[in-house]
Amino acid sequence: MNKVSSVPGLLIPGAYEGWQYMAKTPEAEANLKAYIKKIMASENPHAIPESENFDKISHSAFEGIEYLVVPAYITDIGGCAFAKLEDLKTLIIKGKNVRLGGDCLNGSVVKKFEAPGIVEVGDFCFWECHELEDLCLPSLQVGGTRSVGRCPKLKSFSAPRLHKFDKLIYDCNNLEKANIGGDNGYEYDNGAEKNKFDIATIQQCPNLKTLIVSTKANRMFGRYFGPMLLQKELRETLPSDMVVNFGSGKHKAPERYKLTELVPVAAPAKESVIEVGKTHPLEFNENGWIGTCRTEETRNRILELAKSGATELPVGNIAAEMSLFPDLMELYLPESVKELGAFSLAQCYTLKNLYGLDTKKIGDHALYCDTAMKTLYMPNVELVDRDALNGTGEKGMDINLLKAKEIRSRALWQTGAEVLYLPALEKIEPNGIEENFHLKTLEMPNARKIAPLAVCSNPLLKPEGITLPHGFKPHRLAFYRNGQAGR
Repeated sequence: MNKVSSVPGLLIPGAYEGWQYMAKTPEAEANLKAYIKKIMASENPHAIPESENFDKISHSAFEGIEYLVVPAYITDIGGCAFAKLEDLKTLIIKGKNVRLGGDCLNGSVVKKFEAPGIVEVGDFCFWECHELEDLCLPSLQVGGTRSVGRCPKLKSFSAPRLHKFDKLIYDCNNLEKANIGGDNGYEYDNGAEKNKFDIATIQQCPNLKTLIVSTKANRMFGRYFGPMLLQKELRETLPSDMVVNFGSGKHKAPERYKLTELVPVAAPAKESVIEVGKTHPLEFNENGWIGTCRTEETRNRILELAKSGATELPVGNIAAEMSLFPDLMELYLPESVKELGAFSLAQCYTLKNLYGLDTKKIGDHALYCDTAMKTLYMPNVELVDRDALNGTGEKGMDINLLKAKEIRSRALWQTGAEVLYLPALEKIEPNGIEENFHLKTLEMPNARKIAPLAVCSNPLLKPEGITLPHGFKPHRLAFYRNGQAGR
């Protein structure tokens, strides 16, 4: 990127056609004015067009601008418009009913952002905004996929009118409060049930303490809460409108995402504090079933399976999208268990290590959203079914699937893996290996049935990190949007 030359400490204030700015150099000011003039003369003088080359810069016209006020007549701001700008620290957008395109501020250094009239933001709009501490969007109604993500300093997010989105906030380690009140309830681009507060809405925000949601939300669950929210006694105590506080007070949760307090919004009278579970692991060792868990209920269920000689880890609670053993911490499966049933270990937020030397199949959603998993050792598995490892594992997760022959749709989606070694793999369905944000190496020397979009949107995975059969030429869309900055 060619940076604009600057004189330290010197800023040039100015205004032009309703725009206000602080430029670092006369060249930066001249570039901005020329660009504004170009917008005014275009077919749509109310829009900042989408940038043509995200990998380079948003629009070179904004280089060297530290402070920018976008006038009210600009209501449509295209994708990557302010992406990767290294000087822009303050951005104020005055317009009403404004729409921001995808990646609009991706990778920017904006610290102060004001836009009271924004109604819609695109995918990855505020992705890797490293200096952003507070994001308030009072008029926002529609959010894109991962609209906010990897903003390490972000502490507060507020969009009280938000009602339509498909996944929203991801990997903001210091986020403490989120207000997505949804005055009219929720709806989803991904076809989820109306007014269901979807499991993927907020992910990997371990310091989230307060969450304000719609008064009309009728189903609420997800990785940010942890499995205890799904227990019957907790569901029955939930008020219809609420603030949910995480891991605070004397009942500090032993693991991430554990719910401890419920405080109604409308009438914040008496707080009800709920114990979230045991802090000391319970051990079990029966007929080859070995491991630890947190509750007697889970241990007793495991012991029943051990006595029955089960050949399959049973199907979980499909309606709740979770396992019957939500507080498992470590599990070694016996030789008799050949298959993990659908949702059998889904949303086990404390499960760190899973071993199954003779398991042949991982069922659909079997390990769904097991966010704490560090080790998956199943060297004889041949089939990894759809969504099997969807949202599974922390960064650096070790996945051993040496004999896996087939990977179905979304089977490895947003895992924590940095390396995938799949020497026996023959077939991958569309979206089979997708959005693995840490994946750098993918080895599959025998895979010849690779569907279009089979391996896509893995931001750190570059061509040199992929091993394919010698001389094999995959479909031109088999590897799509991999290695792209900011994703």
